[in-house]
Amino acid sequence: MSHIGVTIVLILIVAVGIIYNRLTEARNKVKEAYASIDTNLQKRWDLVPGFVEIVKGYSTFEEATIAKLTSLRNQKFEDFKMEQKLDVDKNMAKIINKMITISENDPELTANEEYTKLTEQFEKIEKNISKSKKEYNKAVKEYNTKLEVVPNNVVAILFGFNEEKKF
Repeated sequence: MSHIGVTIVLILIVAVGIIYNRLTEARNKVKEAYASIDTNLQKRWDLVPGFVEIVKGYSTFEEATIAKLTSLRNQKFEDFKMEQKLDVDKNMAKIINKMITISENDPELTANEEYTKLTEQFEKIEKNISKSKKEYNKAVKEYNTKLEVVPNNVVAILFGFNEEKKF
């Protein structure tokens, strides 16, 4: 009888270990996907000062729009938490898209080689951000699903695994 008890305990320990490892792997995929978003947001963040300098010389831009973008950019990106980065991301994306839309009507600005390079970089980064967000949401969905099913949910509670939010 004691061998059966030891065997059952060993099986439970192995099962908990396997579940823990799967949850950890899923959580790490979420972190990796978030890091990809964060990297792309940082790239866009770093392009803003050059973009602002180029467009300042053109009268088609509202001073208020440039001031909003400059104000956002003057904040320290690295100190933001995920939710703050997402809020800044939304605001910055709106302002940059507005500036690009306005600039498309200015032949002098669109002829500026530096401006053209920057807008191409912004467009590439926007696509990368969108792709990264999709990958993040997929990783979060898989992770959260693993947290909800039995017996994973028991192990998740025991080891402090928490649900993640989607974008």
